[in-house]
Amino acid sequence: MSDMSESASAFSVVIRCFNRRDRVLDAIDSVLRQTDQDFEVIVVDDASTDGSRDQVAARYGSDARVRIIQHPENQGAGAAANTGVDAARGGLIAFLDSDDTYLPDCLAGHRAALDAAPQAAMSYCDYIQVWDPYGLERVIACGTDDQDQRLATLKGGFIHSQSLTVVRRDAFDLIGGFDATLSISHDFDLWMRLALSLDRPFVQVRRPLVRYALSADGVTKRYDQWWQEAKEVLGRGRRHPAAMPYLSRLIDVDKKVGGNIIARRGVEHWIGQIRPQRVSVVIPALFPEKVLMGAVRSVQEQTVSDLEILLVANSAFGPAARAVRTTLGDDRLTLVEISGDIGLGEALLKGMRLAGAPLVAPLDPRDRWHPAYLEEQLRANSFPAEMPVFTYADGCVAGPDGDPAPLPHEHLWPATDPRQEFDRMPYPNGVSCLAMRSELVPSVTRATGQDVLTGADIAAACLGHMAPPDDPGGLRGSPVRIARPLVTFAPETVLADGC
Repeated sequence: MSDMSESASAFSVVIRCFNRRDRVLDAIDSVLRQTDQDFEVIVVDDASTDGSRDQVAARYGSDARVRIIQHPENQGAGAAANTGVDAARGGLIAFLDSDDTYLPDCLAGHRAALDAAPQAAMSYCDYIQVWDPYGLERVIACGTDDQDQRLATLKGGFIHSQSLTVVRRDAFDLIGGFDATLSISHDFDLWMRLALSLDRPFVQVRRPLVRYALSADGVTKRYDQWWQEAKEVLGRGRRHPAAMPYLSRLIDVDKKVGGNIIARRGVEHWIGQIRPQRVSVVIPALFPEKVLMGAVRSVQEQTVSDLEILLVANSAFGPAARAVRTTLGDDRLTLVEISGDIGLGEALLKGMRLAGAPLVAPLDPRDRWHPAYLEEQLRANSFPAEMPVFTYADGCVAGPDGDPAPLPHEHLWPATDPRQEFDRMPYPNGVSCLAMRSELVPSVTRATGQDVLTGADIAAACLGHMAPPDDPGGLRGSPVRIARPLVTFAPETVLADGC
């Protein structure tokens, strides 16, 4: 145990690193950008062979907040974490894998949770799951802290990653630290011992504070070893005296945990795959021919071709839409002419309800899609475990000089439950960055008294179909963000705070 002085930082952030020179700097930088600056960073290099340690030393060698410890030989994740804790001077030990990153208020959120629950030994948070390297992100909630924590841990646990946790140093020492013989399930083993030795040791921060990467080189790719270690930890838990009252409720737990590991393997095998499906592109064609022509051509330039293009025009703009269809001669293009003086919102809604494909992608004709836009929307809608209720991409806005400027997006992350805070901070604010499942279209409506249909209107309708967590028969899935700019918006098509 390290000596702790009055001048020690509140947090010691332990970052284990093995051959992650391309990611570890981002992890360290995310700690240095914290709103709560009362920390030290301890990087434990577990005998990397790719120059990770030298890269960290070159960048942070003069920064007193960062210390580097190097193992002469590779000892594994559990041993590396113990090395970091042994060197720590803080009373709160935070863990961050070298391919994950903190959001700016991560440490502040953990401190507030632990201050409010002085009896808790460890805090954990929800997170943003990042499908690396494609920039697809979704918010994931861990299990809640108001359940029977001991039973939930004996059933396989409810805390999804070590990067989500901060543990009090005295509790860590009391429980005996990580089992260094476990290279994958060492964190699960620690949580098991905490749950069985202490009364309700965990407190949850019920909002995402970490970006957790599903990476191609993670240790959890060793599925057979992961499964063997998980079974060992589950067996140890059942043999603990505190587990006796729960044994009758632990039937088939090993099988269920093994199934979860197999499912994780399926998800990670899927990452990067695209499930083919037809797309309906809906364009409200209430603009001059030149504007419509530019929009349709941005659709024709897409890297996927299995789509229909619906141009929905009113009486005034029917001739312009017919001219576009005639000039382009694209068999995928269908013109829908509606008599009367309908507005943008009504035209978009009518087109979406006529769409014949499983995925519907609206496009305001003043905006432009980048060529990979629909391909990335299909990728985001290919998740095998649960289809997202809608997907949306980052974008940029065309400037007066023609150079696009990125739109802000960090503040648009929803709470862990995507429906929370939606009225306060709706997203996305442009229809052209969103795609949705066709079966949800009938529920989409315009806001009362409004002639337009916004991205937030569509998102609200989709979120309205999400089932509460305790409804096993409801619609699953969550919004998925494509965290790359794939749309160039016209200034007049987005609200001031971006999409």
